[in-house]
Amino acid sequence: MSKKRVHSAKATKEVVTRQKKYDRKIENNKIKEPEADSKRVPTREDAEKIVQQRKMERSKTNVVKVVPKRKKRLQVSVNHPIFAISILLLLAVSLLLLFIKNDKPSLVSSSQQEVKEYTVTITLGMSASQIAALLESEGVIKNSKAFERYLEITGDSTKLQAGTFSFSEGMSEAEISQLLVSKKQTQTEREITIFAGQTIKDVDKKLVDLKLAEEGAFIRAVEQIKNDRNLPFSEGWFLSGNYTVTRGEKSIYKLALEMQDALNIAVRPYLTQLEELDISLADALIIASLIQGETNEAAQMVQIARVIYNRLEAEMTIGIDASYNYALKNWDGDLSQASLYNTRINRALPPTGIGMPSLAAIDGALRPSNHKWYYYIHDKKGAIHFGATLEEHNANIQRYLSE
Repeated sequence: MSKKRVHSAKATKEVVTRQKKYDRKIENNKIKEPEADSKRVPTREDAEKIVQQRKMERSKTNVVKVVPKRKKRLQVSVNHPIFAISILLLLAVSLLLLFIKNDKPSLVSSSQQEVKEYTVTITLGMSASQIAALLESEGVIKNSKAFERYLEITGDSTKLQAGTFSFSEGMSEAEISQLLVSKKQTQTEREITIFAGQTIKDVDKKLVDLKLAEEGAFIRAVEQIKNDRNLPFSEGWFLSGNYTVTRGEKSIYKLALEMQDALNIAVRPYLTQLEELDISLADALIIASLIQGETNEAAQMVQIARVIYNRLEAEMTIGIDASYNYALKNWDGDLSQASLYNTRINRALPPTGIGMPSLAAIDGALRPSNHKWYYYIHDKKGAIHFGATLEEHNANIQRYLSE
């Protein structure tokens, strides 16, 4: 049997099977039977038409409506602590990048802001309270009382050093205190005190003893300044006080210059008093040195000054032995020169001062008290007693000095 005939038999069988199914559907009124001649026997063509019609019906019933798929939403489970840390890290990185970007301009602006420096000189003998007040006035600290209290608590109030110090803006109390306490002087630098009443020769000897100068260096410096500035004399025209000295000829000249400048500054406020007293500045300084030779008490200085003025106005000798003693020391037994300083026989002031005055002595000489005494003595304890007449003076001697 050929393949063609087998294939036809299969096709005929399938047609019969489909016809049976079709007939059942017609019976169930699912498919409308096409009008046909009931008398005509279905042919092969009719079967093919039925098959074709069935395919068409099947294709219509098998159409699938494609519904677009709904997009799924992306859902992320967030761990809140980790999320917060991530956000913070992101912000930190952003700020770091911003800082790096602006790094150079900020460095330039900071370099343009200079830190203030303060240079303060603390002289020998200043108390903690005075040092604190000085530091406040110079802008180093804001509150002198608070700093003074800090020094008391730490025990540094008695350890402060004299000298010239450099402070930076913003230093703490501890840093300032440590600098003031721990300052070390070099071997060639010294803080010295020129005591009131000392003479030029005394200062020269002191510098030699401290190994800061050769003998005669200070005397030569003083004489040079006297000549350069046309001073009438040198003794008494240089102010006592505290000074910083370094070894060397130039430094000694600088010391003498500072002492002379200090005296010039000290007398400036007293120009009106010079006119009222009708005396020269030279005479006022001689009187100041005489007062300094008699006492170190400021309260006594103004009283002794008035005694001197009263006696000069009365054309009396002023009778101050310190003047003659100065001459005997400094003129090496030259009695003709020394006699000019003998105020017990000469009714005038000595030709020069007899030592370096203090500020108190200058103030006393230019602002004397007002009284009518002409005599005074110091008792054995240093107290002063005045008398208006020679009789009162002798009585004071008998009363306070007799054994």
